[in-house]
Amino acid sequence: MRLIIRILLFLIVVGGWTLESAAAEIAVIVSKDLDLASLSQSDIKRVFLGKKRKLAGKKVKLVDLKNSDISARFYADIIGKSGASLRKYRAKLIFTGRGRAPKEVSTPSEVKSFVSSESGAIGYIPASDLDASVKAVFKYQ
Repeated sequence: MRLIIRILLFLIVVGGWTLESAAAEIAVIVSKDLDLASLSQSDIKRVFLGKKRKLAGKKVKLVDLKNSDISARFYADIIGKSGASLRKYRAKLIFTGRGRAPKEVSTPSEVKSFVSSESGAIGYIPASDLDASVKAVFKYQ
């Protein structure tokens, strides 16, 4: 009986943590020098797939959170690609000379730092990490 209770408690704790991280709001952020109030999901998709290379007249610089739950959710839900299909898509763009790989960083703080310091930069972070150093142009629950 104790074993069953321990297993149930473990599942509740792990399940609750997973649901919480899955429900985290994602914010797409841009550098403050971009004259944008918002972006549509369609525009964001085109930017991150390399089909739109300028925003508000400035060359786009992408930054990615590597190997994170937020990244996987962003690409699956907003861009519509899984990790494997995205890697294949980007490899094709790079190989044909029609695109470049985005800068990859490990933490939301690094994304904010890159976006705030680079003209035309765009990235995504958990909305809970937003601050005045960047501008949010899209939020997704």
